[in-house]
Amino acid sequence: MALLKILIDTNVYFRLAQSIHPLLRTSFGTPPHQLAITEDLEKEFKSNSRLHLKFGWFTQTEYVDNRRGVLTLSNKQKKQFKEDWDTINGIANQLGYVDLSKEDINGIVYALILNVRLVTDDLGMRDVALQLGVSVMSTLELLKLMVDHSHIELKTAKAIAGYWSAMADSPSDLKAQFKKIFGED
Repeated sequence: MALLKILIDTNVYFRLAQSIHPLLRTSFGTPPHQLAITEDLEKEFKSNSRLHLKFGWFTQTEYVDNRRGVLTLSNKQKKQFKEDWDTINGIANQLGYVDLSKEDINGIVYALILNVRLVTDDLGMRDVALQLGVSVMSTLELLKLMVDHSHIELKTAKAIAGYWSAMADSPSDLKAQFKKIFGED
């Protein structure tokens, strides 16, 4: 059975990696799903001192080891990546999302080229990706997928959402979205 890779963006990684460990390279469900990142996650962390302060655990061996094996592109896909990047950046600008980062655009291009689902709570990334036909889901929808495939329990999803709320680092409209997706508070 083919493995369904799911690309998660930086925010999703930071919101889930401590609560669901190991987060990456662990298959769940039928057909098997597996979360993945690109090399941009490491680059973003290294270039952002705020992330160093907030996520000190990032450099611990168990998390470093779990992040090995990022999504990669073949030489042909790398050429396509360069061609698509400018086009997608232009589409983002036309849609009014001039603040999407290089890494955000990269994530959309990876998802498009590799034909994988993209998980992000960034509304600009979502809108641009959807314009291009990329399959997109939110972090809460990912948690629901994990619950539905018995990878985590509902109480874990609730605890994670509660933590986000307490830390004031949650996807927009968390309470209403949780109720909509999970059917309960």
